[in-house]
Amino acid sequence: VSERSRIEMYLSKLYLIMNDSSMSPLERAQTSIMKLGKLDKNEVITPKILVDKMISKLDENDIKNAESILEVNSKTCEFLVGIHEKYGKEIAKKVKVIASSSMSKHFIKMILKMLELDESNLIEINDTENYNIKDFLDMDNNDILKENGGKKFDICLMNPPYGSTGGDTLHLRFVEKCLSVAKKQIVVMPFTFVTKVNNKPAQKYKEKFDKYLIEIQEEDYKQFSNTNMPNVGIYVFDSNKKDSQD
Repeated sequence: VSERSRIEMYLSKLYLIMNDSSMSPLERAQTSIMKLGKLDKNEVITPKILVDKMISKLDENDIKNAESILEVNSKTCEFLVGIHEKYGKEIAKKVKVIASSSMSKHFIKMILKMLELDESNLIEINDTENYNIKDFLDMDNNDILKENGGKKFDICLMNPPYGSTGGDTLHLRFVEKCLSVAKKQIVVMPFTFVTKVNNKPAQKYKEKFDKYLIEIQEEDYKQFSNTNMPNVGIYVFDSNKKDSQD
Protein backbone atom coordinates (compact mmCIF):
# COMPACT_ATOMS: atom_id res chain seq x y z
CA VAL A 1 0.00 0.00 0.00
CA SER A 2 1.44 3.39 -0.99
CA GLU A 3 1.88 6.20 1.53
CA ARG A 4 -0.76 8.24 -0.30
CA SER A 5 -3.26 5.36 -0.02
CA ARG A 6 -2.52 4.96 3.69
CA ILE A 7 -2.97 8.69 4.28
CA GLU A 8 -6.32 8.64 2.49
CA MET A 9 -7.41 5.60 4.49
CA TYR A 10 -6.53 7.26 7.79
CA LEU A 11 -8.07 10.59 6.78
CA SER A 12 -11.35 8.91 5.85
CA LYS A 13 -11.53 7.52 9.40
CA LEU A 14 -10.81 10.94 10.86
CA TYR A 15 -13.45 12.66 8.72
CA LEU A 16 -16.09 10.40 10.23
CA ILE A 17 -14.94 11.26 13.74
CA MET A 18 -14.68 14.99 12.96
CA ASN A 19 -18.33 15.07 11.91
CA ASP A 20 -19.60 13.12 14.93
CA SER A 21 -21.70 15.70 16.76
CA SER A 22 -22.14 13.40 19.77
CA MET A 23 -18.55 14.12 20.86
CA SER A 24 -16.89 17.29 22.11
CA PRO A 25 -13.92 18.71 20.14
CA LEU A 26 -11.50 17.23 22.67
CA GLU A 27 -13.19 13.82 22.57
CA ARG A 28 -12.95 13.81 18.76
CA ALA A 29 -9.23 14.52 18.93
CA GLN A 30 -8.63 11.86 21.60
CA THR A 31 -10.65 9.27 19.69
CA SER A 32 -8.75 10.08 16.49
CA ILE A 33 -5.39 9.49 18.17
CA MET A 34 -6.58 6.12 19.50
CA LYS A 35 -7.86 5.12 16.05
CA LEU A 36 -4.57 5.99 14.36
CA GLY A 37 -2.46 3.96 16.79
CA LYS A 38 0.84 3.00 15.16
CA LEU A 39 1.12 4.69 11.76
CA ASP A 40 4.05 2.54 10.61
CA LYS A 41 7.25 1.03 12.03
CA ASN A 42 8.87 4.47 12.23
CA GLU A 43 5.80 6.40 13.39
CA VAL A 44 4.84 5.22 16.87
CA ILE A 45 2.37 7.53 18.59
CA THR A 46 3.38 8.31 22.18
CA PRO A 47 0.98 6.40 24.50
CA LYS A 48 -1.44 8.62 26.42
CA ILE A 49 -0.32 7.27 29.79
CA LEU A 50 3.23 8.37 28.99
CA VAL A 51 2.10 11.74 27.60
CA ASP A 52 0.22 12.41 30.85
CA LYS A 53 3.23 11.43 32.99
CA MET A 54 5.52 13.70 30.98
CA ILE A 55 3.14 16.65 31.29
CA SER A 56 2.83 15.99 35.04
CA LYS A 57 6.59 16.66 35.34
CA LEU A 58 5.81 20.32 34.72
CA ASP A 59 4.85 22.51 37.65
CA GLU A 60 1.27 23.74 37.20
CA ASN A 61 2.32 27.35 37.54
CA ASP A 62 5.14 26.87 35.02
CA ILE A 63 2.82 25.57 32.34
CA LYS A 64 0.06 28.08 33.05
CA ASN A 65 2.54 30.96 33.01
CA ALA A 66 4.43 29.70 29.96
CA GLU A 67 4.15 31.97 26.95
CA SER A 68 5.21 29.26 24.52
CA ILE A 69 5.38 25.46 24.34
CA LEU A 70 7.05 23.41 21.60
CA GLU A 71 6.09 19.85 20.61
CA VAL A 72 8.75 18.23 18.42
CA ASN A 73 8.45 15.08 16.26
CA SER A 74 4.68 15.06 16.68
CA LYS A 75 2.57 12.40 14.99
CA THR A 76 -0.90 13.52 16.07
CA CYS A 77 -0.46 16.49 18.47
CA GLU A 78 -0.27 14.02 21.36
CA PHE A 79 1.19 16.52 23.81
CA LEU A 80 -0.99 19.41 22.65
CA VAL A 81 -4.06 17.22 23.19
CA GLY A 82 -2.77 16.14 26.61
CA ILE A 83 -2.27 19.77 27.62
CA HIS A 84 -5.74 20.64 26.29
CA GLU A 85 -7.23 17.87 28.43
CA LYS A 86 -5.45 18.92 31.63
CA TYR A 87 -5.29 22.71 31.28
CA GLY A 88 -7.87 23.70 28.66
CA LYS A 89 -7.96 25.22 25.21
CA GLU A 90 -6.39 28.57 26.08
CA ILE A 91 -3.18 26.88 27.28
CA ALA A 92 -3.24 24.50 24.30
CA LYS A 93 -3.23 27.52 21.99
CA LYS A 94 0.32 28.21 23.17
CA VAL A 95 1.61 24.90 21.78
CA LYS A 96 3.53 25.00 18.48
CA VAL A 97 3.90 21.63 16.78
CA ILE A 98 6.66 20.28 14.53
CA ALA A 99 5.47 17.22 12.59
CA SER A 100 7.39 13.97 12.40
CA SER A 101 6.78 13.50 8.66
CA SER A 102 4.80 14.70 5.66
CA MET A 103 2.22 12.03 6.54
CA SER A 104 1.77 13.23 10.11
CA LYS A 105 1.26 16.81 8.94
CA HIS A 106 -2.05 15.76 7.38
CA PHE A 107 -3.24 14.29 10.68
CA ILE A 108 -1.99 17.21 12.76
CA LYS A 109 -3.90 19.69 10.61
CA MET A 110 -7.07 17.66 11.06
CA ILE A 111 -6.59 17.32 14.83
CA LEU A 112 -6.09 21.09 15.08
CA LYS A 113 -9.30 21.59 13.10
CA MET A 114 -11.18 19.24 15.44
CA LEU A 115 -9.95 21.23 18.43
CA GLU A 116 -10.94 24.48 16.69
CA LEU A 117 -7.32 25.66 16.79
CA ASP A 118 -5.55 27.51 14.00
CA GLU A 119 -3.28 25.74 11.51
CA SER A 120 -0.60 28.25 12.48
CA ASN A 121 0.01 26.04 15.53
CA LEU A 122 1.85 23.79 13.07
CA ILE A 123 5.36 25.02 12.27
CA GLU A 124 6.04 24.29 8.60
CA ILE A 125 9.75 23.49 8.23
CA ASN A 126 9.40 22.07 4.75
CA ASP A 127 6.08 22.27 2.92
CA THR A 128 6.89 19.56 0.37
CA GLU A 129 5.85 15.91 0.41
CA ASN A 130 9.54 15.04 0.85
CA TYR A 131 9.59 16.52 4.35
CA ASN A 132 11.53 14.54 6.94
CA ILE A 133 11.85 15.34 10.65
CA LYS A 134 15.64 15.34 10.20
CA ASP A 135 15.15 18.67 8.38
CA PHE A 136 14.61 20.13 11.86
CA LEU A 137 18.26 19.43 12.74
CA ASP A 138 19.42 21.43 9.72
CA MET A 139 17.16 24.37 10.49
CA ASP A 140 18.91 27.49 11.76
CA ASN A 141 18.09 28.06 15.45
CA ASN A 142 17.19 31.68 14.73
CA ASP A 143 14.56 30.54 12.23
CA ILE A 144 13.01 28.29 14.88
CA LEU A 145 13.08 31.09 17.45
CA LYS A 146 11.33 33.41 14.99
CA GLU A 147 8.25 31.26 15.61
CA ASN A 148 8.38 32.56 19.19
CA GLY A 149 9.27 36.19 18.61
CA GLY A 150 13.00 35.48 18.64
CA LYS A 151 12.95 34.03 22.17
CA LYS A 152 13.51 30.52 23.46
CA PHE A 153 10.36 28.46 23.97
CA ASP A 154 9.55 28.09 27.65
CA ILE A 155 8.88 24.34 27.39
CA CYS A 156 9.61 21.57 24.88
CA LEU A 157 7.93 18.15 24.94
CA MET A 158 9.33 15.41 22.73
CA ASN A 159 9.43 11.72 21.90
CA PRO A 160 12.42 11.91 19.54
CA PRO A 161 13.08 9.91 16.37
CA TYR A 162 15.63 7.10 16.38
CA GLY A 163 18.21 5.84 13.91
CA SER A 164 18.29 2.39 12.37
CA THR A 165 21.24 1.08 14.43
CA GLY A 166 21.84 0.71 18.14
CA GLY A 167 24.82 3.05 18.05
CA ASP A 168 22.93 5.79 16.26
CA THR A 169 22.72 9.09 18.15
CA LEU A 170 19.85 10.64 16.18
CA HIS A 171 17.60 10.99 19.25
CA LEU A 172 20.45 12.62 21.19
CA ARG A 173 21.02 15.14 18.41
CA PHE A 174 17.37 16.13 18.75
CA VAL A 175 17.72 16.61 22.50
CA GLU A 176 20.78 18.78 21.87
CA LYS A 177 18.91 20.83 19.28
CA CYS A 178 15.92 21.38 21.55
CA LEU A 179 18.17 22.50 24.42
CA SER A 180 19.23 25.31 22.09
CA VAL A 181 15.70 26.52 21.42
CA ALA A 182 13.82 25.80 24.68
CA LYS A 183 14.40 26.60 28.35
CA LYS A 184 12.98 23.36 29.77
CA GLN A 185 12.68 20.04 27.97
CA ILE A 186 10.70 16.91 28.87
CA VAL A 187 11.80 14.01 26.68
CA VAL A 188 11.34 10.23 26.66
CA MET A 189 14.22 8.01 25.53
CA PRO A 190 15.87 4.73 26.57
CA PHE A 191 16.71 4.51 30.25
CA THR A 192 19.98 2.84 29.21
CA PHE A 193 21.25 6.28 28.28
CA VAL A 194 22.11 6.82 31.94
CA THR A 195 22.78 3.21 32.98
CA LYS A 196 24.71 1.79 30.02
CA VAL A 197 26.48 3.85 27.36
CA ASN A 198 28.33 1.56 24.94
CA ASN A 199 29.73 3.96 22.39
CA LYS A 200 31.86 7.09 22.46
CA PRO A 201 29.44 9.32 20.50
CA ALA A 202 26.65 8.66 23.03
CA GLN A 203 29.08 9.20 25.93
CA LYS A 204 29.90 12.64 24.55
CA TYR A 205 26.21 13.59 24.65
CA LYS A 206 25.77 12.14 28.15
CA GLU A 207 28.58 14.29 29.50
CA LYS A 208 27.03 17.36 27.91
CA PHE A 209 23.46 16.64 29.00
CA ASP A 210 24.46 15.91 32.62
CA LYS A 211 24.93 19.68 33.00
CA TYR A 212 21.25 20.27 32.29
CA LEU A 213 19.61 17.15 33.72
CA ILE A 214 17.37 17.73 36.74
CA GLU A 215 15.28 14.53 36.90
CA ILE A 216 14.89 11.03 35.43
CA GLN A 217 11.94 8.69 35.94
CA GLU A 218 12.12 5.11 34.66
CA GLU A 219 9.06 3.72 32.86
CA ASP A 220 8.13 0.25 31.60
CA TYR A 221 8.87 -0.32 27.91
CA LYS A 222 5.51 -2.04 27.47
CA GLN A 223 3.97 1.41 27.18
CA PHE A 224 5.39 1.34 23.65
CA SER A 225 3.47 -1.60 22.20
CA ASN A 226 5.01 -3.51 19.29
CA THR A 227 8.48 -2.01 19.73
CA ASN A 228 11.76 -3.47 20.93
CA MET A 229 12.58 -0.39 23.00
CA PRO A 230 14.10 -1.15 26.42
CA ASN A 231 12.78 0.48 29.56
CA VAL A 232 12.44 4.17 28.89
CA GLY A 233 13.12 7.17 31.04
CA ILE A 234 11.30 10.48 31.28
CA TYR A 235 14.12 13.03 31.29
CA VAL A 236 13.71 16.61 32.49
CA PHE A 237 16.35 19.06 31.24
CA ASP A 238 16.70 22.73 32.10
CA SER A 239 18.95 24.68 29.72
CA ASN A 240 19.27 27.43 32.35
CA LYS A 241 20.72 25.05 34.94
CA LYS A 242 24.34 25.29 33.74
CA ASP A 243 24.11 29.07 33.40
CA SER A 244 22.98 29.42 37.02
CA GLN A 245 25.92 27.27 38.19
CA ASP A 246 28.57 29.25 36.31
